[in-house]
Amino acid sequence: METTIEVSEQSQVAEVRRIVSELGRAHGMSEDDVGRACLVATEAATNLVKYARGGVVAASWFEEGGAAGIQMISLDR
Repeated sequence: METTIEVSEQSQVAEVRRIVSELGRAHGMSEDDVGRACLVATEAATNLVKYARGGVVAASWFEEGGAAGIQMISLDR
């Protein structure tokens, strides 16, 4: 299931980070990997606020060819 979060102000960055953290933990990712995913999510969402003046971050779990992880797509306006 994909979750899409609107990001147009700094307070929404924490929401993106929370969603990614919950997604990783729900699928048994290590705390180190969850931390790295949260860092990527925070940077992507912060860049939307700072440079794009808004957009969305879509996050979902994927499994393909023996690999698994969190897929994040950041789209600006």
